[in-house]
Amino acid sequence: MREKIIKYLIWLAIGGSLYIYCYNLTAGEIEVTQSLYDQAILEIEQGNRIKGCKKLHEAFAHSMNINDDWKTYNHIWNIGTVACNWTMRPDTVETSN
Repeated sequence: MREKIIKYLIWLAIGGSLYIYCYNLTAGEIEVTQSLYDQAILEIEQGNRIKGCKKLHEAFAHSMNINDDWKTYNHIWNIGTVACNWTMRPDTVETSN
């Protein structure tokens, strides 16, 4: 009986560790995306549209890894279509700056 409890506790510890690890990955992506987005908006506001759009594209790429029902992804896409004239997927060469 004692061995079953120990096995259960080990599996519980492994599962908990994996959950925390995955949660921290998502949290890191949110921070990176937010930082890139803030830099992009600042560059665009200051008139450096090319640099700002490149930063926004980086934020867009990171937003794909955030598990929020695509809200961040869609928000950045909408800003990119207006501020950067994204007409296709921004990871393609057909995107205009």
